[in-house]
Order: sequence, then C-alpha cells, then structure tokens
Amino acid sequence: MKRTIKIRLASCVLFGAAIIVLLLLTAGCGKKGDPEPPSLVVPAKIASLRVLAKPGHTYLTWSLPHKNTDGTRPADLKAFRVYKKTVPVGADSCKFCDEGFKPYQVLTLKNPAHGFVRGDSFYLSLAWPEKGRINVFFVVSLNSRGWESPASDKIAVDWLPQ
Repeated sequence: MKRTIKIRLASCVLFGAAIIVLLLLTAGCGKKGDPEPPSLVVPAKIASLRVLAKPGHTYLTWSLPHKNTDGTRPADLKAFRVYKKTVPVGADSCKFCDEGFKPYQVLTLKNPAHGFVRGDSFYLSLAWPEKGRINVFFVVSLNSRGWESPASDKIAVDWLPQ
C-alpha cells in the first residue's frame, strides 16, 4: 500500500511538472504577432515653418515642438538642422523636389549661431538669395541622441529687389 501511494504521488508530481512546462512553453509574452522593434521617439514634425521679412532683416521661423512623435511630453529636443538648396528662378517645377538639399546649419537651443528663441518660436537670420535665385529650406528637430524628426514642409525664399 505504501508503494502504491509513492507511485501515485510520483506520477502526480510528474504530471504537474509536465503541465507547468507545457504552460510555460505555450504562454509566451502574452501578445500575439511578430515582435516589433522599439519605436523611434523623436520630436514631432515642425508644422509652422515660415519666412518673416522685417525692414533690414529676414528670418526663417518656426514653433518649437512640445511633444514627441509618440505623444509624450516634453519633447526630447536638443537642436535643429536646417537644410537648404538654391535653384534658378526658371526651375520652379523642381524647387520643392527632395533632391539637392544639403545641411545648411545646425542650431542648438543653448547657443544658436545666427538665431534666437523668442517665446515658443525659433528665429534664424537669413540673407536674401542672389538675383535670379530661389533658396528653399526645410527644418528637422534633433533629439538628445541626434536622431532627426520628420521633415517640416518646404518653404521658398525668392529674390526681391531691395
């Protein structure tokens, strides 16, 4: 009788262990589907790029992003990178094409060269384009790791007679 109890006890333990192993193998992480890499968290796209012309000064200006692309606040904002290309006045058909842009300036928030922050906006001082030329710009934000946000819309600055 003692032997029968030991056999039953051993088979119950083995059966219980088998059930636990089976549950662990089939449980996984609890989420169905393929694993996904962590999302890239960068400041939200700059949505308010514009040119401001005042007597003697021209500025490229935009609002500072307050949130990241995943909706978290405050934005992980370290700097801005401004891209520029120059096209002849007759090449208007391609002035907003993605080709031909080169990094123009990187502007940190702490010590921006040729720019300043006023309120919730950033201002970058610009020179007028040469006669017969159009300068086209767009801006991206950089997070603390140097990753770029989505690009702002593009804006053109045409030559104007003084």
